[in-house]
Amino acid sequence: MQQFETFDHLFLQPLIRMMTTQPSILAPNDFTLSIAVRPQSFNVHEVKFIQQRVHQYLPDCQFALHTSYSDMLIQQKWQELFNEKSVQVDFYCIPFEAFISCETRSTNPFRTLLEDFDSPIVLTGLSTTTLNHLCPPTSSAFPQQFLALLLQLPANILGVGISFVATKHQPIGYFNTYGHQLSYGYMYQIHQCFAGHLNIETNHYILHETEDAYILLLSDSNTFEPDTEQTAEQSYYFRITSSDTLAKQLVTTYTYDAQYSNVTNGIAPDVEDYYIPLPVIQHLHQTFQLQPHITIHDFYNKALHITLHHNEVKLIKIYKTKATKRQQLL
Repeated sequence: MQQFETFDHLFLQPLIRMMTTQPSILAPNDFTLSIAVRPQSFNVHEVKFIQQRVHQYLPDCQFALHTSYSDMLIQQKWQELFNEKSVQVDFYCIPFEAFISCETRSTNPFRTLLEDFDSPIVLTGLSTTTLNHLCPPTSSAFPQQFLALLLQLPANILGVGISFVATKHQPIGYFNTYGHQLSYGYMYQIHQCFAGHLNIETNHYILHETEDAYILLLSDSNTFEPDTEQTAEQSYYFRITSSDTLAKQLVTTYTYDAQYSNVTNGIAPDVEDYYIPLPVIQHLHQTFQLQPHITIHDFYNKALHITLHHNEVKLIKIYKTKATKRQQLL
């Protein structure tokens, strides 16, 4: 409870005061707060008090239990106690390391353990060590491994927790120390196009159809297959043929490149500890990002040829509406 009192005093109350005095800057609908508690640190009465305290100001706040895999075996006992006291648990936070105990580099035992747990889960503490354990030593870079992991998680996984700011010792994070989005943020955004949807999946691509477009993800989907032989500079070639429903279409391609989409590659290690002028930082932010490209393709007369180079990820949107010149619009 002393930890919660510190959290309440230093974070929650200042946050409430800011939302009260400056509602135009920050409102409760602008974010969702989730609080994870450890059952070893709080009893059921304390958890109920915390929920009531927080819901007094933020009624949509979610509560989670931070457990290990061994604790999952007695999860039903906790759930019964919480139900008796009307304490709602929205999801469970489980560290990746709880599942990384098998010697074989395969996601099959990992995925089976996750599927056996029928409650919603958020996996926490993703690190380079975890990805190195799950992936073959010769597999692609960490951002591609992260995307492959997201695409293979079962449906009861609500999310994956990674560091907000990356460090030299823990390079996996959404932002670097300068506040620039790293490639893991891009991978997560790409994944959201396919999360929670019915997709067509093969060893080389994932396809999802919406009301207005076909969304196609091209990546090295064999990252977690230890038997897959990969060359150092392997490329893939794709050919999208014509159909009765496609004519001259707008095609948008977003390309992630391991070098040109990672802002940390634009900052030499020997200058990271120095002050960098804001214009230089802004230029880096504009240069290192997903490479967007929009074109018009005539599917009726020719196929669309796409090359996926080593360590690239391409997200392609083929819009169903026929491309029309502006002067032809009524």
